[in-house]
Amino acid sequence: MSDEHLRGIPRLWMDGVLDAALAAAEHLGDPRALDRYRTLRLAAAREREQDIA
Repeated sequence: MSDEHLRGIPRLWMDGVLDAALAAAEHLGDPRALDRYRTLRLAAAREREQDIA
């Protein structure tokens, strides 16, 4: 599954990878993957905001 490819990716690269994963999920019409990747993107954004604060 594509989620396996996201494990171990450094945070600096995560945004670009998640954007590509979201685009692929949208293209394939995979609602479960879209939900998963959106959740990951929100978590990454929250973590980034905490690091800045």
